[in-house]
Amino acid sequence: MCYYVGQSNSQKYPSRLAMPLVLECREKLPLPVQVRGVLPRPMSKLTRTQIEKFPIIVGCRNEELGSIFQVLGDSADSKLIMEGHLQNVHWIGHKLTGGTIETKSSIGRHAGSRMSGGRLMVHGDATDFVGVEMSGGWIQIDGDAGDIVGGNYPGSNLGMNRGTIVIHGSAGAGLGQQMRRGTIVVCQNAGDLIGWNMVAGSILVVGNAGNHVGLGMKRGSIFLFRKTELPPSFRAGGMAEFTVAKMLASFLGRHVGAADFSALHGPLRLFHGDQLTGGKGEIFQAAS
Repeated sequence: MCYYVGQSNSQKYPSRLAMPLVLECREKLPLPVQVRGVLPRPMSKLTRTQIEKFPIIVGCRNEELGSIFQVLGDSADSKLIMEGHLQNVHWIGHKLTGGTIETKSSIGRHAGSRMSGGRLMVHGDATDFVGVEMSGGWIQIDGDAGDIVGGNYPGSNLGMNRGTIVIHGSAGAGLGQQMRRGTIVVCQNAGDLIGWNMVAGSILVVGNAGNHVGLGMKRGSIFLFRKTELPPSFRAGGMAEFTVAKMLASFLGRHVGAADFSALHGPLRLFHGDQLTGGKGEIFQAAS
């Protein structure tokens, strides 16, 4: 099976000595492709031939990386760039420990799942399970993301545990469910069940939030920029300015910059809950 057609792109990357490892998929893929293990650091120890022969899964069959992707450059600088038709390519950045992966288009499921370090930069959309059970590193999605961002896999009660996820667009349902630590920022809207059963960590949603925010949360903080109806098991705790919110706004202003976080500097309404699970979680709503 071979989907690649074409020659190397010397105009985009004229200097082979300076270029990172580039994987380019030039044709739309009729079958899902799983690229577990295609990471900058392991690839830096391989020759071009070994990279092209690296095992991946196409549909239900074992194939070689070179049958799908054109391989250019090397990963000596711990950077991997993926280009072309990646919407049906899954597990990009799975178990990433260091280095940088950058995709030039939208990608499939499980991006950055269980990663512990490094950076995953997606110039497009990502589907479900972004950053699931991650324990470190930075994920940035320039477009939208699907369900269960920073959450847990079915059968597990361990969600995201450290690290940062930034979604410049919107996210689906189950944002940060079962999360333990870390920070998730959504610059537009998020679906239902934000922070469901979360134990700790911080979630910030600039746009509209769906139903059942914070349901079952034990600890942690959720920041909402727009008024949202909360479950009845949350108790109002008054309104004030909070130092932790101002510190978060300063951090996001320096490192994200895709939205206006100034509301965190003003007064916020505080709600305690979920009272059914201990009531130690906090939801902050912008006053205006």
